[in-house]
Amino acid sequence: MMYYYNWTEQQVKAIVITDAIADILPRHCLPIMLDVGTNNEEIASNPLYIGLRQKRVVGKEYDEFINKFMQAVVQRFGWHCLIQFEDFASQQYKKKLLEKYQKHDCAFNDNIQDTTTIILVGLLAVLRKTNKRLNNNTYLFVGSGKDRCIFALDSPFKSVMYKDKIFHPGLRSNAHIFSTIALATMTCAIRHVEDDLFLLVAEKLGSLITQKDLDSDHIYPSISTIPEMTIKIAVHLAKHLYKQKKA
Repeated sequence: MMYYYNWTEQQVKAIVITDAIADILPRHCLPIMLDVGTNNEEIASNPLYIGLRQKRVVGKEYDEFINKFMQAVVQRFGWHCLIQFEDFASQQYKKKLLEKYQKHDCAFNDNIQDTTTIILVGLLAVLRKTNKRLNNNTYLFVGSGKDRCIFALDSPFKSVMYKDKIFHPGLRSNAHIFSTIALATMTCAIRHVEDDLFLLVAEKLGSLITQKDLDSDHIYPSISTIPEMTIKIAVHLAKHLYKQKKA
């Protein structure tokens, strides 16, 4: 873990945050990829491959490696340094990491917590769009049917024509979530990223979706609004944290 001590910036406040999109100074962010090997022989044999040319570390050795990583972060940058887990290979291990470190360190998981939060934002927007209760709507998860379906993608997608009508797929982004969590956590120097913060983010972001967006069948705000909305929602979280005496 010597690279922590070779990092030129002394005041790192967030690790594995994918963007400095929340007006967070880039010098306060440290991107890290944990290389534990690969089981893909084709990739490993490629002369341009820069990763470890060994089988993936698993089991106890893997757990010990992650634990040393977490300890090194706290030792080098302090307990208030935010750690964002993202894109770990195993869905089961994502949950295991979250359960182990969420209440021990200042950590959260983008794939689990941010994704479920942005889905909740969409559901809250649907309630405003339909003027119905949550249990009175039909939700389509897999397949297709005759029911009306409001959906959004996490990457830009071309408009589609269906039954002589043009549909413009909405674009949703976890950046609305993790940027807010990061900014509020760093500003308030909280010890743990608790689950209630994600619910507060969902409720506040849902309330900031404009009627113009809803009239256009867009249940998420434009990506261009992320910096502005991040600050508004982070202020909302900060007020909550100070009220709860957690800041």
